[in-house]
Amino acid sequence: MARTAKITKANVGPRQNVGGAVGNTPVRAQDFNDLVGDYISKTDTNTQDIAGPLTGKYLMHNGFVENTTAFVQDSDSIVEWTQPANTIIKDIIVLVTAAPVTAASASLGYEVGTSSSGAQIVANQADEIIDVGTDGTDLAVGALVDVTMVRATTDAVTLAADASYTTSERTLYFNTVCSDHAVTTAGTVRWLIEYIQFA
Repeated sequence: MARTAKITKANVGPRQNVGGAVGNTPVRAQDFNDLVGDYISKTDTNTQDIAGPLTGKYLMHNGFVENTTAFVQDSDSIVEWTQPANTIIKDIIVLVTAAPVTAASASLGYEVGTSSSGAQIVANQADEIIDVGTDGTDLAVGALVDVTMVRATTDAVTLAADASYTTSERTLYFNTVCSDHAVTTAGTVRWLIEYIQFA
C-alpha cells in the first residue's frame, strides 16, 4: 500500500492546472504538520481526556470521566474531572457502560457542578435517566442521555458569563443520583464532555 509522503516545503507549492494557470497556494507545510502532528502525537497526560490536553486554539476536544459505582441508594455518587483553563463546555453526555440493578420503582438522575453535589453546570434532574422504574433492570448498557446544560439567561438587559466557561483550570463534579431504593448493582456510567479551547 502506498504511503503518502510527509508534506514539506520542498514538495508543496502552487500547481498548474490543465490550462497552465497557477492554482491556489496551499497552506504552509510547517503549519499543517504542526497542527496534525500536535493532534496525533499527544500522549494522554490527563487520564480523563481522550486525546490529551491539546494546545490548538478553537479545536473541539473530548474528555471523559467514569463512575464505576454510579448509583447509590438515596445519595449522590460523585466523580471529578479537571476542566482546562480557557475552555467552554459545549455538551455533556451520560453513557451507561455497565447496567445497574435497583429495587422496583427507583428513580435515577444526575447533576453537574463546580462544587461537590452542586448543580451550576447541569441542574439537578432526579429522575431524568429513569422515572420510577418498573423492576430495577430498566437501564441498559449503551443507554445514553444528552443532558441539558444551565445557560445564562438571554434576551434581557444583561448577559452573565456562562457557567460552563472558565479562564482557569478547575475541578468539576459529575453526580449520578438515586432515589431511596435498594441498589444491588451500582452500575457504571461514563460522562463524555465536549469542549472548546480558546488559548
